[in-house]
Amino acid sequence: MFSIADEPKKQLQLLFFMLSAGLLLYRFNCGLLFSGMYACPLFNPGADWAYWLVHFTGIPSLVQHNAWVGYTLDLSWLIITISCAFNIGGRWLPRLFFLFAVLYFLVFNSFNINHSHKLIVLFIGVIPFMSNSNYERFFNWTRVYLAFIYVSSGIWKLARLNYFDPKHLSQLIAHQTAQFPNNLSDYLVNHSGVSFWLGVLATLCQLAVVVIVFTKKHDVWVLVFLVIFHLGTYFLIHVWFFDMLLFGLFLIPCFQPKSNELVPVEPR
Repeated sequence: MFSIADEPKKQLQLLFFMLSAGLLLYRFNCGLLFSGMYACPLFNPGADWAYWLVHFTGIPSLVQHNAWVGYTLDLSWLIITISCAFNIGGRWLPRLFFLFAVLYFLVFNSFNINHSHKLIVLFIGVIPFMSNSNYERFFNWTRVYLAFIYVSSGIWKLARLNYFDPKHLSQLIAHQTAQFPNNLSDYLVNHSGVSFWLGVLATLCQLAVVVIVFTKKHDVWVLVFLVIFHLGTYFLIHVWFFDMLLFGLFLIPCFQPKSNELVPVEPR
């Protein structure tokens, strides 16, 4: 079967994997890919079966004690990512990308004191491209997961009693920008009332992301909020979460699948 509207999917696939390749290169430059874990002195065994299973294979130990293993994994993952962007290899390469992303998530967090959950975007965002017959279903599930991330974050903020402290956000900004203050951070530190209502507005917007589960009419506004939210998070408290904006690709209207059209099914 052939779809009469396969172009948006190809464009989304190209953009997602090229941005993922850029993210991999950035993390490689920062020494955060597999090769950066060579001779890492810290090791966290993890707390669930997924980590135990990966440690049982001995892969984290190989990466830690053999530099060539890390560089081989880095190069292989980058080649797979670029190949996925141009749909080389059908559905098998996205599945291989998924395995690399899960492995990297578990190995990286094994050598990281604080688990970096933002890396989830790499192996959740690739799932729609792993199947042609279920592409639209997985596409919509990815949107649901995106809503879950931000809504649960908003609920977590509300559940913390100290969040209702009028000086909570201003104190957080003061702590995070102590070494690199700027005019905006100084203003918000000295005007705790403004900081408080800014935090309330950000939390309400996070909770409002749930709208994408029920309709696609407001996707553009949600995407604009996510961009502003992450820019604000970076400049105000110096926390880098731009990786999560890869999920924003699933909110761009021109990439939306159309329910009344067929999705191509490749022979297995």
